[in-house]
Amino acid sequence: MPAYTASKFAVRGLTQAFAIEMAPHNITVNAYCPGFTLTDMLAHESDALYGDGSPGSYIQHAAGMSKMPKAEPHVIASFISYLCKPEAYFITGQSNSICGGLTMS
Repeated sequence: MPAYTASKFAVRGLTQAFAIEMAPHNITVNAYCPGFTLTDMLAHESDALYGDGSPGSYIQHAAGMSKMPKAEPHVIASFISYLCKPEAYFITGQSNSICGGLTMS
């Protein structure tokens, strides 16, 4: 777990440092941190035995996080699409959690 945690903090630090470096060029730099996203990677053969049986039910049960919301990929993509718009010029150097409240920071 320490290596995984360190890599997450590294992404946040690099995002902030690169945002400062790119600011003079009017380039924004952000990271996004998605939570449970309904993709094939989330599916497990034991899903039918846990929770509501939907994809990710087993992983949520194993992690002790039952009843957490899961997003469809278009939800994550929509947020990223917004960050690419000119209106998002004032959002930079941020690690954005798109996790349905799974983590708060």
